[in-house]
Amino acid sequence: MKRRRIEGWFSLLVLLLVIGLALVAQGLHEDPEAHEHSVTSTAEDGRRGFYLLAQELGFAPVEWRRAPGELPRGEHVLWLPERPTPWSPNSHVEGPDAAQPNLLPGHALLNYRRFVEEGGTLVAPLGEGMLAFLKDDFGLPAAASLALLGSGERELRQVRLDSGEQLGLELDVAAVLRPLEAGSAWRELWMLEHKTGEQGGENLVAVESSCGAGRVVLLSEDAFLDNGAIAKGQHALAGVRLLEQLTRGGQLLFDEYCLGDWQPESALALTASARVFLLSAHALALLLLFVWARSFARAFPRDPPPLLAASPLERAESLARIWRGSGRLQLAARALRHAAQEKRVRKSTAAELEALARQIEAPPAARG
Repeated sequence: MKRRRIEGWFSLLVLLLVIGLALVAQGLHEDPEAHEHSVTSTAEDGRRGFYLLAQELGFAPVEWRRAPGELPRGEHVLWLPERPTPWSPNSHVEGPDAAQPNLLPGHALLNYRRFVEEGGTLVAPLGEGMLAFLKDDFGLPAAASLALLGSGERELRQVRLDSGEQLGLELDVAAVLRPLEAGSAWRELWMLEHKTGEQGGENLVAVESSCGAGRVVLLSEDAFLDNGAIAKGQHALAGVRLLEQLTRGGQLLFDEYCLGDWQPESALALTASARVFLLSAHALALLLLFVWARSFARAFPRDPPPLLAASPLERAESLARIWRGSGRLQLAARALRHAAQEKRVRKSTAAELEALARQIEAPPAARG
């Protein structure tokens, strides 16, 4: 009984050890390879500085490496550093063959639209690739009305926010938007101030458009937030003003999925998900009951001791008669003495068995 109890406690210890190792392995994953504009990169073209700045200001940023279908619902902000492409087993192929039909519903790019329609804010830099994503994959017809200036160089320009504040930013003027047409679905957020002698309408640095319960915000560029540029001029202040203007109490998500840093859901997270949580809890409860039963199972203290079908004396006598009938007297005496040495045999019974053994070993004349 003691051995069974030790085995039960050992099983419980192994179970707790396995659970502990799973929890430790969950947090000790290696950092993914840093990409351009990634918030994990400390290179000149990374965004680690902007991420830490948002963290210090209390925006609680999150590195989003999950599929678009798992984006949270509500008034959250998702920052896209570049045009996303759906993941598939052949996603490592570069070029035209990379954009193959998506195999998993959670990786469909249409999930970005669902995120916005349910109250989210999508922030992205302008560019031909991003405009194509908005028109084709996202399904935003208003993106076709946007046109880039297409001429100019990178220079320090004054930008006027819709609040009236002016900030100096180093921008690529060729990526700035042309003035919006009358009746456009877009709204001006940041305007590019005219230089001395410039005429005509004001070009735009940031615009927004409503989509369902959320909105899409496009910047002419966001390279001024890279590690190598955020410390220059008023770039950091511009990033803070943008966050203050866009956040509405939800999470601030920096999309690393579009950079190829997809992190699938772990087995531990799957077992704790809402869909299978009850099943996992039921299985764990059954396992704990089994371990408990194995650890504490023992005889009830008031149970009567088990009784043998025959007494040791009867069993020894029957065995001795068998050996005696076959003429093997020594084996018969040995069987009787062996029975007399058992722990459960009383002293009186042992004496009787010993007397029978001596009687069998005695010469025939003595037995008579």
